[in-house]
Amino acid sequence: MPVVTRGDLKRHLALEVGLDTTTNSAEDLLMNDWAQDAVYDFLLQSRVRLVQGTITLSPGQQDYSMASAAPIALGITEAYLFTGSTSYGLQRISVAELLDWRRTSQTLDRVRKYAVEGDLFMVYPTPQSADSILYYGPAKPTAFAADTSDFTTSTYGGIPTQYNPALLAYMRWRASIYDERKLPHTPDQYRQHYELELSRSRRRIRRMGGRQLVGLRAGYPALGSPGSRNDLYPPVS
Repeated sequence: MPVVTRGDLKRHLALEVGLDTTTNSAEDLLMNDWAQDAVYDFLLQSRVRLVQGTITLSPGQQDYSMASAAPIALGITEAYLFTGSTSYGLQRISVAELLDWRRTSQTLDRVRKYAVEGDLFMVYPTPQSADSILYYGPAKPTAFAADTSDFTTSTYGGIPTQYNPALLAYMRWRASIYDERKLPHTPDQYRQHYELELSRSRRRIRRMGGRQLVGLRAGYPALGSPGSRNDLYPPVS
């Protein structure tokens, strides 16, 4: 029987470690938390499931919260600007670089650059219309509602069942921190095992599109730094 629900994860861990599965007991509640954390961490670390989301821009507003994205994003892999009829590429830069652009007030036709730090999502230049940032990234799933909640469905994570060894490895690591005496290895060793499962999972995910890796993009970047020319040496403003 495949491992696809929170209850399946808890059953495996409880049998391996000898934890109390009585409903709402202290250890049962801990396993609920570990299962949920395993899903969140695996989605974020592996990016096994990417969805399209939207951050709606408001005229005159430069800074946004990642929590305003729909669906709520755990991260952004790619993003572009959509005006309703035309799409424009976006360049991700650091917060420091974006602030440099704001200070120099260089003229750009529309939002062309963005920076992300924690929950903060910053754009440049200031939007003049209610355009949208369309992004691809891992979305925050709905929290498990019960032991029957299925983490392979999009609602609770959309993680294919072949990656359940990584989820179980995460839960073993957390269980070893809770009570190291019940497990044969140290928390550090279980953490390393989880990292190994993550690495294996990432390799599988990369190979889902075929054996050939994507090469470097050809061409020259259209947008450089805010205050200097890069076709001369030494650079001049």
